[in-house]
Amino acid sequence: VVFDRARHANGREAAFGQPQPAALADVAARLRALGVTSLLVVVPHAPALLPQALKHGLATLDEGRVAALGFEQLVFLRAAQAGSEASGRGWMQRFAAGWLSQMSWMIPLREQPVRTQRLAELLVQLAWRLAEATPATRVLPPELLWQAAQGDDGGALLSAWLAGAPLPPPRLPRRRW
Repeated sequence: VVFDRARHANGREAAFGQPQPAALADVAARLRALGVTSLLVVVPHAPALLPQALKHGLATLDEGRVAALGFEQLVFLRAAQAGSEASGRGWMQRFAAGWLSQMSWMIPLREQPVRTQRLAELLVQLAWRLAEATPATRVLPPELLWQAAQGDDGGALLSAWLAGAPLPPPRLPRRRW
């Protein structure tokens, strides 16, 4: 289940179910009633607005309700989202959005959004590895997602995380000035 902002690209997204984030508990309950045992939920968040404690735990009552449904494997993946687009607004709003977008330089690299294609690759790897993991409810924090996206074998890091093994320290890429 992916909760993401609506996109209007040739109407392709209309073929998929697009539940709203507020319907998470209802969608999960219907899936559980249909016999689904594993659920991977991608929850976008604004990088600077999510408190540190909520990055590693359940952030809302809806997530708590989903966890209480009894899925064998339940993973909440907190993916940082990019800033909202300013198109379609007046010039003053576009100017303000452009000016505020410069604040992205102040967000640490490990909290920056992961590219959509790389995020999809990691989600597939995680879904395949869930079958081998012990049943549990887990929350994948954005920093670990970013770290997995940096290496060539992010799946190995995800496997270690699923197994509860100690994780290697994050390697921050060097910036060229």
